[in-house]
Amino acid sequence: MMRLLHLGCGRKGKIPTPDTDIITLDRDSSVRPDIVCCLGQNPIPLPDDSIDTAVAVHVLEHIGRQGETTEWFQFWEELYRV
Repeated sequence: MMRLLHLGCGRKGKIPTPDTDIITLDRDSSVRPDIVCCLGQNPIPLPDDSIDTAVAVHVLEHIGRQGETTEWFQFWEELYRV
């Protein structure tokens, strides 16, 4: 079974997909994601090499502050790790 990480899921919810375990992640706990995490600031609380595919729609531009790269690169290191 493929494991898909939906970054910045918002209120969209899970779209049932055959043979896919979808894990939702958002920094806003009120949208009830599987994982609450602020990308670029917090480690993604998943084991190494535990995700097959990650999806992010209108999310990456919100990581870090303009002109600063620390949070941006921290996010990519975490995504690569999982």
